[in-house]
Amino acid sequence: MQQQIDNTFVDWELEDEASTGPAPAAPSAPPSDTSSVVHVDDAASDMSDADSIVVPAAVPLEAPNAESQGIVAGLASLFGRVASRRQPRPTSSPPVPVAAARPRASCPSPPRQTSALGLFRRRGGRRGAQCAEPPALFGGRKPPAKQVVEEDAVRSVFLFTDGQANEGITDEAQLVSMVQKMADQKQRVRVYTFGFGSDHSEELLSKLAQAGSGSYYFIEKEDNIATAFADALGGLLSVAAQNVKLTFVPAPGVVIDEVHTSFATTEEGGGGRSVRVGDLLSEEAKDTLLDVRLPVLTDLAEGQSVDFKVGHVNVSYLDVETASIKNLHVDCVVRRSRDAAHDPATSNRSVSVQRARIDMVRALEESRANADAGQYAQSRQCLAACDHRLVTLMESARAANDGASAALAQVLRDDVAKAQEDTSTEHVWRSKGKKNMQMKISSRSAQRCVRADSDDDEDALNALMDLEMEGAGGGSAAMFSRGVSQFKSGTKMQQKMRFMSKSCR
Repeated sequence: MQQQIDNTFVDWELEDEASTGPAPAAPSAPPSDTSSVVHVDDAASDMSDADSIVVPAAVPLEAPNAESQGIVAGLASLFGRVASRRQPRPTSSPPVPVAAARPRASCPSPPRQTSALGLFRRRGGRRGAQCAEPPALFGGRKPPAKQVVEEDAVRSVFLFTDGQANEGITDEAQLVSMVQKMADQKQRVRVYTFGFGSDHSEELLSKLAQAGSGSYYFIEKEDNIATAFADALGGLLSVAAQNVKLTFVPAPGVVIDEVHTSFATTEEGGGGRSVRVGDLLSEEAKDTLLDVRLPVLTDLAEGQSVDFKVGHVNVSYLDVETASIKNLHVDCVVRRSRDAAHDPATSNRSVSVQRARIDMVRALEESRANADAGQYAQSRQCLAACDHRLVTLMESARAANDGASAALAQVLRDDVAKAQEDTSTEHVWRSKGKKNMQMKISSRSAQRCVRADSDDDEDALNALMDLEMEGAGGGSAAMFSRGVSQFKSGTKMQQKMRFMSKSCR
């Protein structure tokens, strides 16, 4: 995290006006029928002499468009180690060994990506790279001065682990506290944690991810590594708003009883509450539910109703597209009558779905506690009661012809059904069930889709492409489909990245 905060980079597109001219061309390597291994000098490289990476062969993908070419190249380089194992090695001639006195040469660096995949271009030179011909790096130009990374840059750390905290600082509370303090600095760093196998501490990794405003991924098998990595990377590429803060200020006489959210909250003057939401991805929604007490209305005639202002919401965030701070003010109004029993307002089913999401998270937490205590029957009973409530919500939504609420409730039912499978036996629970449940608790609490599998991504991607071709003419049906897809499978970028990762395995 400290490296991310202090990070600098070399922008090779800047013209170095102070340069005295191109450097002498590097000597050519001896001719060979096969690509020889050569050393690379790169003034911008921070890698030590011990680092060695073999540039993988290109991974074929089906006709990537111009927008995704940089992403595909990045994925191929990231996941190429897995893909290269399936590529046959040349047998005509063995690689030429590198002599100690051999002159240094340079491999061509890939063109600078202008997208958020800048991390793929900041290590242009790597020792031990393969190249048939060694032209001078960037035409022999001297590297420009290092630049300081912008304050609004999306910084992140991906933590891969197959164990527990057993080196250095091992106290979990202290680790989480340290991450939280660093995450609260001006240059915010997101932390994504990836736990391998059944031996890691899912509770610690989920807490570290939550403190770092990231996500926890359970990697059950090797084939899921690329998918989980692509999902997290797709989320980073989808960031549309940073440092989102929501403040609810109640009207006179209105009292806040509870704020239902997993995000950090603070009390404000006048009885208000602030919620630090963090980042918002494109197409993503966040809902904060509040329980409030309203004053009695005594100055209304029988049967009369009025618009009552419950309070107002202030929202501040950094707009990534314009790199500017935005502030929004929204009044919260409900329709009220003198007699609460005869209020003309009907229940808002969107609120009901979000309350059902919160209730489901609590049911998962209760089920997890029972399963950890070896009470698997009680664990499943808790989940069955939650499922029954979701069925009631679905039937109500269908009766009101509210397809969106019914579909979202069905997604929550699918989560509960998977949790019931994960608590079927002690072996299932210990080996993978508790990890899957923790990942679902973390993702649904933060209202963010986290996927470490891509079984249905192809169908979801095709459906998204169909909707995009429909354009604005899709109307409410298209918006409904996108909302359900995002709730289940994440943003379009996440789905595309997971889909492309299949070709890199």
